[in-house]
Amino acid sequence: MRPVHWIEQELARHYDDLDLSRGVDLDRNGTIEGSEKTDQNGDGDVDSAEWQKFMGDNRAALERLGGFFKTYYSAGTAFKLDNIIHDRLWLESKQLPSEEVERTYEKLTEILNLVKNEISKYVNYNARDKFRLPYYAIVEVGLEYAIDGKTSSFVELINEGDLNCNSFGISMIVIAHEFDWPVYLVRARRHLFVRWDNGKKAKYNKERDGVQISDSDYKDIFDIWEAAERGIFLKNLNYNELLSNHYHDSGMMHVMAKRWDKAIEDFTRAIDLDPNNVSAFTNRGGANDELKRYEEAIEDYNRAIELDPNNAYTYYNRSLAKEKLGMDDEADADYAYAKKLMPDLRPNYSCLCEAPGHTPSPDHSLLSLLMMIVFD
Repeated sequence: MRPVHWIEQELARHYDDLDLSRGVDLDRNGTIEGSEKTDQNGDGDVDSAEWQKFMGDNRAALERLGGFFKTYYSAGTAFKLDNIIHDRLWLESKQLPSEEVERTYEKLTEILNLVKNEISKYVNYNARDKFRLPYYAIVEVGLEYAIDGKTSSFVELINEGDLNCNSFGISMIVIAHEFDWPVYLVRARRHLFVRWDNGKKAKYNKERDGVQISDSDYKDIFDIWEAAERGIFLKNLNYNELLSNHYHDSGMMHVMAKRWDKAIEDFTRAIDLDPNNVSAFTNRGGANDELKRYEEAIEDYNRAIELDPNNAYTYYNRSLAKEKLGMDDEADADYAYAKKLMPDLRPNYSCLCEAPGHTPSPDHSLLSLLMMIVFD
């Protein structure tokens, strides 16, 4: 069973010197007893089953704490405690009103109930059929993919009925997790999609419009053959890598509000969770650039280029930082190489900080050509 990051983090907001191997002094009487104990089996770790018991036994006390616990009990209990959706919405709740977060839970619950209803009608769905069900339910509730997303906030996109590839993929894995289906979020350059992968013969990629595209096509489209071979792209994201994606997007929310220091904190957390998160390095570099920390920005761009050496935007960003430090020859070389990689590169502010799937690019233009394929 996967960890339950959001509960630990939310408790840490309310209690100093938290020691979860012992429990939580919910009534603040100086002792931890009974249902306040978290590690019920005494193995030194708190797994999701133990958290489930803790959350059930202590609902009243946790609701009194307020914060995300109140939001969860109000609208999020339809989903398993270890579903990644709670981590995502907990993180966004630090920047958005609780009412908006509850609306997102309600919309996802509507999608979940549609899928449950379909499964109750016919139990013998094969892997492809199961993979289609969340997609059809997402469409049925009126959510539509938009390539030019206006925000990195999952909450805002869901509530507006406007999905980018990132939030569409998250919606898919959130629903799939409730049925223990092997559906994963998968990263390409500045793009995400979902994959059904049972570790055997059933392996299907799924795009935003229900289209199936092969790994080799993704490698061609995004020119990521070498990076994919090293596991930077096209791998099934594990729990920590999903959390990294969430912290990256939270950082992008801070970027859009020009909270550069906060953005750097979240990008750094994303990197700690997944040292191969190229976008986190690139966008932390952009935030450092905004704070005139050009040397630090260049260090971030250098690491992003090591991970993904064919990303034109990173070379362009690095050229800007080098120019500001008077490194004109190196800046010119980076800019020339960026243009070589992407001849129609359009320099603009948005190159500095981008979330995957937000800004239209030649990558997405190529991808759109494959949208004509029918997902059968």
